[in-house]
Amino acid sequence: MIKQKILDKRQLRKRWQQSRSPQGKAKLNKAATELKQLLLDHKQQAIQTYLESLTATEATDYSLWKATKRLQHPQTLIPPLRTARGEWAKSDTQKAQVLAEHFTTVFKPYDSELSRAEEHELLHTIDAPNRQNNPVKKFKISEVKAMINRLRPTKAPRYDLITGRILKELPDIGIKAITYIYNSIVQTGYFPAQWKVSQIIPLLKPGKPAEDVMSYKPISHSGHLYSQKTDVPTSLPKQ
Repeated sequence: MIKQKILDKRQLRKRWQQSRSPQGKAKLNKAATELKQLLLDHKQQAIQTYLESLTATEATDYSLWKATKRLQHPQTLIPPLRTARGEWAKSDTQKAQVLAEHFTTVFKPYDSELSRAEEHELLHTIDAPNRQNNPVKKFKISEVKAMINRLRPTKAPRYDLITGRILKELPDIGIKAITYIYNSIVQTGYFPAQWKVSQIIPLLKPGKPAEDVMSYKPISHSGHLYSQKTDVPTSLPKQ
């Protein structure tokens, strides 16, 4: 019904733009008012449905407590940041770029304590075709299964959006496949690129000026921040 109202409004607007008649303008205004009220009713109904579905039980992943927590700890937006050149970064993209450049200069790999000769010898030993096998013991299926059982079902998922609850529901063949993947990683020394992806959340240090980029410390979050949220519906069709 909302989509049809939007189409009707667009047609009336097109006709009025062509004719510029007072009657067409009146019909357009009436259609816009009806659509606005319809969207408001739809939003109120969605909010009501969301509130009625909140519970403090495991069935809804404790949605009531999560909604209450978000109300008690609202998200704080980062104000404009002053760049190294004295300019202001105001948009989200500009602020993210300034923070990224700052964190890049602060967090760098430690300088190697080995000499060039020692590094060359070490790399030559690693690349040798007849070197000894990796001394790390292989993972056992029982070990992987025990670690999965220790996972918290409500813990936020990582980049792959796989939750602890999903892992706990895996059959034995699934746990066996995960064990095979872990042992292959240890044997080949290759880690999937997705495991190296992380979302950095800048947190303002207490008592520090919010406009100074050096006042923020990065927190690494490997999961998808809004993957488990059940936010109040606010998205509506475009008019």
